[in-house]
Amino acid sequence: MGRMGSSSESNKQRDVVRTGSDISKTFKSTACIGVCVTFTSTYTLVKGFESWFWGRNYCSEKYTSLMTVDSSSLNDKLKGAWSHSGKVWIGLRAGLVSWTWPDGEEASYFNWGPVVSDSPYEDLCAVISDSGAWTNLNCSLLRPSVCSNGSHFTLESEMSWTEARANCEDKNLTLVHIPDNFTNDDVRSLLPSRAEAWIGLSRSLIWFWSDTGGRATFLNWEPGQPDNLSGNELCAALLLGNGTWSDEPCEEPYYFICQGRMQKKPLSRRS
Repeated sequence: MGRMGSSSESNKQRDVVRTGSDISKTFKSTACIGVCVTFTSTYTLVKGFESWFWGRNYCSEKYTSLMTVDSSSLNDKLKGAWSHSGKVWIGLRAGLVSWTWPDGEEASYFNWGPVVSDSPYEDLCAVISDSGAWTNLNCSLLRPSVCSNGSHFTLESEMSWTEARANCEDKNLTLVHIPDNFTNDDVRSLLPSRAEAWIGLSRSLIWFWSDTGGRATFLNWEPGQPDNLSGNELCAALLLGNGTWSDEPCEEPYYFICQGRMQKKPLSRRS
């Protein structure tokens, strides 16, 4: 969020979620400059002791990637997040001339502790401790890993549903997909007073999501909706109020919400 220079920002931590032996914590932040952007980021501790390479592959397959820690504010959030876990792998790895994250981006933020190795003969990767300090270790050593996963939503100006979908896709995003009440609340919080916003739900024979083509299993219709009142109400909009949905003619100009979620970035192939 620091990169955006936000003028309005709020942060909260949600409950810890356990999935098998993995432990997840989720943070939400919202910033508004012209349009509003909400980021929902989940960081998952993989408790098994494995190499950095194993963690990279596991995180890529099950989540998004080994965690990228690119700001002091994010690093501060992680202090004590998983108490007594010791040092855990993050996504940072040493190259010939710089440190890079799993997507190949060169690191510009660091929080090295007092003890780091400068050995040119080791393959070095970074770990983070309970205190938030980093150190580097041989990438083949066995440690827990921290994976990242997340979403972001952007509120955009009025367009028809079809134009809105194309506008999102031009930015490598999609019209928002709402699979549950939690996501519905996140999206609703973006809307200005008395507004409606297109979501990625439309109908042919069934109601389906534009990003996957899959049938909608979570639905949050306003009472009496969908009613297809005008005979051509084939697209869904989210209403401010209680966050319920209404079917509307797809040609109507409404706000719309683009979404980037769970994008698996290509792994750096550097050996």
